[in-house]
Amino acid sequence: MNELATGSIDSRAMRFGHGEFSHERYHNQYALLMAVGTTAGLRAAIHDRRTFVLSHAGFAGIQRYAANWLGDNMSRWDHPGLSISMAASLGICG
Repeated sequence: MNELATGSIDSRAMRFGHGEFSHERYHNQYALLMAVGTTAGLRAAIHDRRTFVLSHAGFAGIQRYAANWLGDNMSRWDHPGLSISMAASLGICG
């Protein structure tokens, strides 16, 4: 996955900008930058073909570089409702 994971470390302990910014501020921007870098690398390596990058996380503008996957759905009644709200939020951000 292209999400910045904290693992067993408390997310408040992960800071960016020499301790100035919180993990929550940059969590999804990390996914965007991973998609930008992957797409740029693929275009340089196979410039005559289209790229396909699939992302689990996202940020505004990621649709230029990657398709988004909503995640693992299960055969439960609460999952269709969750997927509708997630798809609607993807539509809002671009």
